[in-house]
Amino acid sequence: MSFRRFVRGDSSVDLDAVEKTLREDCGMSEVELSTLDGENWLSVPLVANDEYFVKVVTSQNTLTHSLFTTMRNLGVRFSGNGPFFETFDSPAEMARHEFDAAERMREIGIRSPQPIDVVETDEESALILFEYLEGFETLSETEIDEDTMREVFRLLKHLHDNGLAHGDFSLENVLVVDDEIYFIDSTNISEDGHDDAVAYDLACALGAFSSRVQPEEVVEAATEFFDTDDLRHAADFLVVVRLRPGIEDGFSVREIRRAVEEVSDDGSGSDA
Repeated sequence: MSFRRFVRGDSSVDLDAVEKTLREDCGMSEVELSTLDGENWLSVPLVANDEYFVKVVTSQNTLTHSLFTTMRNLGVRFSGNGPFFETFDSPAEMARHEFDAAERMREIGIRSPQPIDVVETDEESALILFEYLEGFETLSETEIDEDTMREVFRLLKHLHDNGLAHGDFSLENVLVVDDEIYFIDSTNISEDGHDDAVAYDLACALGAFSSRVQPEEVVEAATEFFDTDDLRHAADFLVVVRLRPGIEDGFSVREIRRAVEEVSDDGSGSDA
């Protein structure tokens, strides 16, 4: 088995077992499951009855998360910053964190599918139930224009101003429903590393958007909400982001850094 196949996980979960759990523990009389396309790095996404998103978190997903976290923290150390990603001891702990993170985002006005329940099936897996967003697309599937980028950067800034960080930003982790932006799949960040986590979020967004849009346009959109110090700090993490599994391919660290330096020399950037 290849390393990539191992860390992506096995998307062929026992659907009968999931159906049984939804019936017995969640009170669903009838259950019809369908699968969702995705990388399946950290969970297996399903839809139940066209009413709920169901994320199956397995022990392998937890192991993969720990592996990714170790790799990212090593990269952060090499960049001259302290580690700030935290790991989980079990699928249930990992599921509860995502549930709580979605609740916190919604409390401060960030759209995220409403979390409904966490069900621990056994020591090997757990389920997270969210409301189903009909007609959703991921940002990786839609056209990206200046207004979209500005809205995402605005939401990231709002997240950061309220003491939170996403920690796992990618185009796949942004949903679009009726032109509204929803964040999903945030990860665990230590409180001591918040400032670096904020810069990492921004670096992920700069890289993700620059895989589809010219870096100069991406950085220009970011300057409305982030100042030049924020952008320079984010640039320190671009190499770490470039090596991150699951991040969009096709962006140039050098070109993004050049764009950041250009706006820095011009004195551009938000004072917010």
